[in-house]
Amino acid sequence: MRRVVNSLILLAAGALLAVSTVETAWGQDDGDEVKMFDTDLGPASIDVSGYPPEFQSLYPLFARKCSKCHTLARPINSSKLGDEWLAYVSRMSRKPGSGISPRDAERVFEFLAYDSQARQRSATAVAPELLPFLEVSRELSGARRFPAANKNIPTEAEELRLRVRGDRRLNLNTLFESGSGQKLVRWSQRDPGRGELVLTSVDTRDGDAPDPPARSPADSAVRLAASEAIGTESDTEEQVELILDWLDEEIERTYQPGSATAAGVLEIREGDATEFTRLFCEMARSAGLPARSRIGLVARRTSFHFHAWAEVWLDGWVPIDPYLGQFPADITHVHLKAADGDAIDEWNPDRYPALDRLKIEAIIEDTSDTVEGG
Repeated sequence: MRRVVNSLILLAAGALLAVSTVETAWGQDDGDEVKMFDTDLGPASIDVSGYPPEFQSLYPLFARKCSKCHTLARPINSSKLGDEWLAYVSRMSRKPGSGISPRDAERVFEFLAYDSQARQRSATAVAPELLPFLEVSRELSGARRFPAANKNIPTEAEELRLRVRGDRRLNLNTLFESGSGQKLVRWSQRDPGRGELVLTSVDTRDGDAPDPPARSPADSAVRLAASEAIGTESDTEEQVELILDWLDEEIERTYQPGSATAAGVLEIREGDATEFTRLFCEMARSAGLPARSRIGLVARRTSFHFHAWAEVWLDGWVPIDPYLGQFPADITHVHLKAADGDAIDEWNPDRYPALDRLKIEAIIEDTSDTVEGG
């Protein structure tokens, strides 16, 4: 299916890490290395096969030393040229625990100076498929910088544990909620700005059954689109798949400022996560499937972004990401607390003071290696 192919393209590629630690900061923070820049969302590797042998041999050292405190994508996509790298490498080598000796610093500088002359940078460092995530996240949160780790955040795991920290104004119990594969644990009134979230798959579904939705939305265009997508299919899970397939075929994925209505999306035939989610929910309700929108965080490559997706009642609320074509949505979707209605309509970041100071530490355990994020 084209939906599956597009979903795979949008998913961040990366092997499952043994232990991956991701410390994130929304907005400004005390340390530069916990901020994310557009360069962090660009390519994270270089094809050095055409480089002279001496620079090919320096690439592994550069990749190892320059990914300890931030993403490797950051220096790879930097606009620095030639001798401009000297001060940067020198500053990095002086950081406590950098592990960069004077000789290492010299060799890393040699590689970066050559690479900056040999390889042309793109106009924007952000990978094209991540641009809509970046813009939607900025729009929903008001933050200009985003959380970064030095490795990709894995999207396929049986369990994802997140340690969350906020300042004294942020109460995690009013920000996060349990349910649909997500549980807020290790939280207390004594320290309301710190806690832990455990994310699991939605194999076991829970929640209270909602009232049946009206089968016919007011807009006839939405009703017609749902009928076209579903046809005579009566199985509810197949209906969800068919709606996702229809959206993949008919709606172009691109950033759209604001959040268009379902009817508006059908007119312009394009949109980002908010438009895909709105239209999916209306089409599902037209078929008699209870559906609601959700807003929260989702991991893409080395970062978490504010994002919108849906939930459909299938003997329990099942998270579905219409923009990514995921049924169910992957384990990195962290939903924020919302009423049972439409979270997109209800979203107001001003309700959550100090949201831009939120920090997340994600730990995925397997067997060996530890990677410190920044």
